[in-house]
Amino acid sequence: MALAVPSGFVRAESLIPALAKLAASPWAFPAPSTAPPTREQVMARISACGLRPPRASIGKDPGMGGEDVVRIGRGPAISLRQRVCLVKASADMITFVMFDDPDEQRAFVKLEAEKQAKREPREARRRLRQAGLLDKLPRYDPHRQTLESYMRSLEALCGVTSGSVVESFHNPRKPSLLTPQPTSLDLSPGGGERLFCVQDAIAASNLADHGIHFGFVGNEIIEEPAKAK
Repeated sequence: MALAVPSGFVRAESLIPALAKLAASPWAFPAPSTAPPTREQVMARISACGLRPPRASIGKDPGMGGEDVVRIGRGPAISLRQRVCLVKASADMITFVMFDDPDEQRAFVKLEAEKQAKREPREARRRLRQAGLLDKLPRYDPHRQTLESYMRSLEALCGVTSGSVVESFHNPRKPSLLTPQPTSLDLSPGGGERLFCVQDAIAASNLADHGIHFGFVGNEIIEEPAKAK
């Protein structure tokens, strides 16, 4: 993925206005106020959910990019209360949780997705309100506009060039998917803000009510709609 890189050096003081604007944005990345949790702290949270060593362990997983992963071995069925506790611990500690039991893994991922689906719109609305954009967020009406025109209105809301941030894929087997344009993933001042603002606008909108979601396309083959002959 190509990133936009300045061709020359600039004086540091010339970046101050842009950095000040970024720092005031709800989509700015704040400097970490505390160090990441230690393995001991992570395991303390996992143990509080009723999963203790040796069934629960933590270590680097090559399959997850060398990140620390909490692994839960096979054993007695995990209760819903424990599963909810583990989902919250995973989110709070920013730590992956994996299960050796495929059924437990599926149940955990399902609950995690449900919790995230509720949390994302709430957080998106909070950030849009902070930026003074929530009251201006339009609603999608498929009877009065196309999906593409609505996407352009969300980009306009965030002050970006029409068609520069989001594109859509229509897969007959799945709901419509909105995904970021590769060119929107840049490191220029405000580059990340443009994507995150539109992403939040999508999350806070009523698009999900129409089966339309935002996501990233990896190596999946996207089927293009058949062209009329």
